[in-house]
Amino acid sequence: MNTQNLAVRQLVVVIFLRLWLVFSFVLVLGVLTSTVLVGENPLQSDNPHIPGFLFGSIATGLAFIYSIADSFRRLGRLKHWITAAALAVWCLALAVGESFTDGEADGWLMLTAVGSLVAGVVAWPLFVLRLPTWIRVAISGAGVVSVLAYGQVVMRMHAMR
Repeated sequence: MNTQNLAVRQLVVVIFLRLWLVFSFVLVLGVLTSTVLVGENPLQSDNPHIPGFLFGSIATGLAFIYSIADSFRRLGRLKHWITAAALAVWCLALAVGESFTDGEADGWLMLTAVGSLVAGVVAWPLFVLRLPTWIRVAISGAGVVSVLAYGQVVMRMHAMR
């Protein structure tokens, strides 16, 4: 096997692992925060899972941008600025989009912009730090449990129809 192909495969695996860790972390954090704020049981309702999936996906997009920039070694610290610029443009687009809805969005776009900013800042250390294996396994396991809990809720809700 060619060493260049092996390096590319290892890079792809590292990127996907980073994406899964960021998604899992923000998903679990979103579910827990929503559960505390809304007061709904995440094993009974899908409402606490929705913000977790939304902000987990946004943070995963940022992690993807960071990972692509990180794969170009010549960029150095510029990869942080590229990721921060992507987050800023996303939040700005949502905030500006809110002003064009004439109140029809009821503040949801602005709330999503603020939540995106929080998710990006909270997930940023996962982009940069090399975490110990036990922490990565714990975050990954919590993500799997959260996805399975959501699947259980969805199946229960579908069975009630």
